[in-house]
Amino acid sequence: MHYFRLPIDTRFSLVKLDMSRAYEVFEVVKQEREHLREFLDWIDYVQSIEDEVKFLKEALRLEAENQSRLYFIYEENQLVGAIDLHKIDTINNQGEVGYWLSQHVTGQGVMTKAVKLLCDIAFNELMLNRLEIRAQKENIASQRVAEKAGFRFMGEARESLYRNNTYVTMYHYELLKRHFSTT
Repeated sequence: MHYFRLPIDTRFSLVKLDMSRAYEVFEVVKQEREHLREFLDWIDYVQSIEDEVKFLKEALRLEAENQSRLYFIYEENQLVGAIDLHKIDTINNQGEVGYWLSQHVTGQGVMTKAVKLLCDIAFNELMLNRLEIRAQKENIASQRVAEKAGFRFMGEARESLYRNNTYVTMYHYELLKRHFSTT
């Protein structure tokens, strides 16, 4: 049972973070590790249920301090991903969006819809004005999500992140509240 469920569409929904999901999240991360490793730094730091509990406790702490919001993505009653708003800056009213999705549901438009829903929460409930997405240059799928969700390409930060023993270039996207549309 999910106490907070916000529909993305008829099959998928956002479910609010709570500690009771730690084992389920860990199992999905473990199953999707190879798929996620190329573009997510944190994946190899979650090696046990204890690591997942530690991560979720930190996410709850950051949420209590209004610095982050984490939601899980469910296809009916199966966890298939996560999306978050992090680096929330309440002085400048901005934040950064991050996400991951199980391989078997990629390419179906789910993440684009989830990003739009998170943007609606960020702009209309949290009253933020600007959101950013950073996608690795090689992560074409993430770039497409940002573009389809209405984010504008701002430029690239060359060799700005050290990942998998090499420097990678990140593409930066932004969306301002006044340019946001749920359609």
